[in-house]
Amino acid sequence: MKISRTLAVLAVVIGCLAFSQVLALEKDIPDGEYDPRVLSTEPAEVKVPVQVSPQNNTVFTHYPRKVILHWRSVSGATLYEIEVDCRDCRQAGKWDSEVGQPWQKASSKVTSHTFTFSGDNQGRWRVRAVKAGRRSDWSPWWTFRFQTGGAADQAPAPEPEPKTVQTKPVPKTIVPKKAVPKPAVKEPVTIAPAVQTAVAQVITAPKQFFLDFEDAHLVFQPSSKSIQIITEGMVLSYGGDWDKSQLRPYLYHIKQNVWKDFYWQVNTSRKEVYRVRGGEFGEIGGSRQKLDVVVEVVGGSDTAPPDRFVLKFTKANLVYVPASETMQISAEGNVLSYGADWDKCKLKPTIYHLKQKIWKGFYWEIDTFKKEALKVTEGEFCQPGGTGRQMKIEVRVIE
Repeated sequence: MKISRTLAVLAVVIGCLAFSQVLALEKDIPDGEYDPRVLSTEPAEVKVPVQVSPQNNTVFTHYPRKVILHWRSVSGATLYEIEVDCRDCRQAGKWDSEVGQPWQKASSKVTSHTFTFSGDNQGRWRVRAVKAGRRSDWSPWWTFRFQTGGAADQAPAPEPEPKTVQTKPVPKTIVPKKAVPKPAVKEPVTIAPAVQTAVAQVITAPKQFFLDFEDAHLVFQPSSKSIQIITEGMVLSYGGDWDKSQLRPYLYHIKQNVWKDFYWQVNTSRKEVYRVRGGEFGEIGGSRQKLDVVVEVVGGSDTAPPDRFVLKFTKANLVYVPASETMQISAEGNVLSYGADWDKCKLKPTIYHLKQKIWKGFYWEIDTFKKEALKVTEGEFCQPGGTGRQMKIEVRVIE
């Protein structure tokens, strides 16, 4: 009996000591802080990545317009998702994300992302982390802007073709009479690099493609102040986004309204075109740089405006980026139109339809595999079919 009472007393004492230890541990942890003794079944929230560079409101002047984004790592994150947005690329005064998808969506397993931006536009970027299938909130939008004088995007220099290694012919084996020759062992078939490239083109959309125009020109009619940009008899732009000013009967200022700090001055008497910087649009002044543009004038004199004048470009092209569905029409290193009035459609990774919205009864079909541009009639836009005529337009593809 005494033994049982003693055991009962010991049990009570041990229980009290254990309870006091628990209370003591609880006092060590302030309310609201992490308690390592508590196992939570709720997964922890994924932290938002901290952006590093380029800093918010950065202005770039370098060309090409290459941008490298950096942010700090998030513990345990296995992937980062990035969005890059562009203002005035698809619609004037709007971000691409406001009228559709952002200019670019990308992902990265490291804390950086590199891209080449489109045109002298305002851009913005943000990033979020992915951890165990859960995503963090987006970081804030950080903006940037390019001011390169409206220079058109140029294709990088082509990489050299891989050299083909010539193998020496295998000498014939002389088989003695009555000897049974061994069956020939078939060599593995090696696909030439050029064929590999062609196969890749069939299944992979290009990063961008260029349409180099042979006869692009701009027509201006002073009486109506109308502008048309034309190639092969087709209007690429009606100049609705251009500013025009007549200073003299023979002197005109014209500019794409996105251009900053420069404009074109056309002298119909001297038949010359200048790019003017440091001046005031519609006023005499500024520093001039003569452009390699042929000027044709119909009618007019030093005292009377011409009926019209034509600027014939020696270097003009259209560049299209399939991933963002953005385009630019450029000449003499300046963007003439951002294609807001164009329809675009991808039929296949290497087949694209493009058309100016006012075109009726025809559209362009671009084959980036065959590197040809067709004017298609008797067909339906964004559908296979129709009758195609090859145009005098060179197609350059950037993989």
